[in-house]
Amino acid sequence: PSEVKRLRQSLSQAEQAVGLLKERLFDAKSAQARANHGLQDKDTRLAMLSKQFESSSSTQAHHAEVVETLQNELQRARQQVEALSQQALQMQGKLREIEDWRAQAE
Repeated sequence: PSEVKRLRQSLSQAEQAVGLLKERLFDAKSAQARANHGLQDKDTRLAMLSKQFESSSSTQAHHAEVVETLQNELQRARQQVEALSQQALQMQGKLREIEDWRAQAE
């Protein structure tokens, strides 16, 4: 009888230990699920930031191209203004020559 009682107590203790282990396993699995969810959120955020960075880099590259194009257009416009200024000076010189010729002819 005492051996049976001792075995029953051991079995009861073992069942309690199994119950505690099951609770700990459940808690560990819950913690793992929360950690996995947190990692998924971070992966999603990282992917979003990567896309934003790529978009930003692409936009910066596009802006650099636009700035270069505008600088080239500005340089061409300056050259045209310089050429037109030279033509205007030449025309003014010719106009003076014509006015001087007229004055001498009169």
